[in-house]
Amino acid sequence: MKAITKLMLVLLLTLSMATTQSCSLLFKSDFAEVTTAEIGALVETLTDSQKRQLAQNKAMRDQLLGQFKTPFALAQAAEAEGLQKTTEFKQEMALNLDKLMASEFTRRNPDANVT
Repeated sequence: MKAITKLMLVLLLTLSMATTQSCSLLFKSDFAEVTTAEIGALVETLTDSQKRQLAQNKAMRDQLLGQFKTPFALAQAAEAEGLQKTTEFKQEMALNLDKLMASEFTRRNPDANVT
């Protein structure tokens, strides 16, 4: 009887570990890794002179990557706490997205007059 109980416990533990692993694979964080495309998009926002400096200066490249990684680390921590599910977070994200879209529109259309 003890052997069957031990076997059942081992099977349950194994099953729970496998389930946990598969859930983390299915619901992978958007902030798990920094992609080349994301870094490329960041570099595209720089001026030509900044791009030249970046190409010639390793310390500047490292600093840029560090500045890029910090928000990712903060986002991972916030996601681990479940902050992205709160109403306050969703409202703040919507506001920030609106601000970003407005500033990008203004940058691309400097002569536009929005009433």
